[in-house]
Amino acid sequence: MLKDFGLFVGNDLNIANDNLLATLFFKRLSTLTYVNTQFKELFSLFMKASHSPDTLTENEFSMIHSLAASGRLQHSKSWLQQRVINLTQAYRVAESSLWGVKEPNLHIISDKFLSCIADLKFIYVCRNGLDMAFSKNMNQLNFWGSVFLDDHNIEICPRTMLKYWCVVFRRIQYFASIYHGRIFFLDFDKLCDKPAETIVNLASFLGIEQELSSDTISKIVRPKSVGRYLENDLSVLDPIDVRFVSKLYDI
Repeated sequence: MLKDFGLFVGNDLNIANDNLLATLFFKRLSTLTYVNTQFKELFSLFMKASHSPDTLTENEFSMIHSLAASGRLQHSKSWLQQRVINLTQAYRVAESSLWGVKEPNLHIISDKFLSCIADLKFIYVCRNGLDMAFSKNMNQLNFWGSVFLDDHNIEICPRTMLKYWCVVFRRIQYFASIYHGRIFFLDFDKLCDKPAETIVNLASFLGIEQELSSDTISKIVRPKSVGRYLENDLSVLDPIDVRFVSKLYDI
């Protein structure tokens, strides 16, 4: 949708339009400890690498290379190094001054982005927590779970997945209360049910005058995974967490 709005979303993208350079820069446990000055420097380097990598200095390239010096959980050293290679090989000039970044883990440090960049807006895409509890994709739980659940021996299972979802959602709610009008909760289920309404609201949030396109709407397809919790045993989940999600989604 952002691409349809005319935003530049990066050069090094996967099939889901995730910005892989952002993964290199920000999907690291250490970014949680960055103070504002450190994060501003990291973000400035990311923006320069994203929009004008041909102007990077030797020292700046060295700093980017250091991010790929060793492998991480879920990403090998060679995968990370490919992001550095793609900086110049896959580079194209942005056609718009409007830009955005899609990366599933950025909500973890959304407060750092919002505190360091005064005019930045954040879109938080959320799905029904009960559906997410039974997702096969538990990458975020595996990567961040031990930090946010304060347990280094977490079990990767639906019960823990829902606990993680609840912690993350409450965290974003808190940030939204601080950064008024700068976080947009994009309800995935509502997007599937009422795409036109959601698209109009998103464009309004971004301050973009956008004519509703049938092409954009046609790209929104309700996946079979919506409502999968109905086919699973909810007794394996913590009742407190189930009640929290149930109130949000009026279940």
